Amino acid sequence: MKNKNRKESRIKIQLAVLKLLHDHDVESLKVIDICREAGINRSSFYDNYSDVYDLAANLKEYLIDEFIQKQTDSQNQPYLVLLQQIKQNPAPYKIFFKFKLQNQIAREAIPDEEASARYSEIFFRTGLANVISTWLNEDCGASCEEIAKIIEYYNTARVTALS
Repeated sequence: MKNKNRKESRIKIQLAVLKLLHDHDVESLKVIDICREAGINRSSFYDNYSDVYDLAANLKEYLIDEFIQKQTDSQNQPYLVLLQQIKQNPAPYKIFFKFKLQNQIAREAIPDEEASARYSEIFFRTGLANVISTWLNEDCGASCEEIAKIIEYYNTARVTALS
């Protein structure tokens, strides 16, 4: 039961942070404001995080790991699986793009390789991040299948061009 309450508190905190980040930077967020927005008490916040920076660091780490794991786990239609995940739970992914974590993933995930392949990978990942970010900002209006089809088309073209 305690784990369930903790998970619920984390979700409330994430949603509150997402809402507050529309008008504030992470540096200006205050625990009291997050708690008020989330409808939780300060002890619930501190059961999960030591401070706002701990919250931000944990969210960043979680979101990066989750994004990479989804890509790794779903060899068959990885983009469709990722898009479905985003549509089911958009809040953390909105935070993901608010923190500009797509840039960090691109840096970490692109190995030092032949220049043309490296630049092609950077180009693709940047485009992928922008497509997903735009789709998310439009409340996932287009179907997951439609967006996945577009992404797969450009991924296939990229791979073919490098062959």
